[in-house]
Amino acid sequence: DINFGDLTPSMYRTLPATFLVTLGGFVTNAVYCFTQNQRNHTWGDYAMGSVWMNNLFFCLLAGALWYSQFFGLSLAKGYLAASPTLMTLSFCILMALNVTFSNAWGIILKEWKGCSPRTIAVLVLGLAVLIVSCFLPQLI
Repeated sequence: DINFGDLTPSMYRTLPATFLVTLGGFVTNAVYCFTQNQRNHTWGDYAMGSVWMNNLFFCLLAGALWYSQFFGLSLAKGYLAASPTLMTLSFCILMALNVTFSNAWGIILKEWKGCSPRTIAVLVLGLAVLIVSCFLPQLI
């Protein structure tokens, strides 16, 4: 664990490291996007005024939501410290919840419309496994 000072409450100590990690992810994604812009000759898309505000809003929203999950994980680790098992599996639980809620949202928005019943069955079974796996460490 990276410690940013004993005067900082324990649930906030990992936030600077989280910021640096997500900043690294941002830089990596930006370089990749700019490389793809160069390869596909799509730099002009940034100048299209009709979609600029919409794209900017959703980019900011996605970034805020992405950072907030790690912010929430850092805050939760202060409460999970009593259980070494939950502390160890906290990131796995976060990712399982991401998959579960994003697929549930996809079901609500009918993104799975037109899929075969077998595909839907596999999706539901996978979500059930993820939901059970979030509670299983506490039961063990």
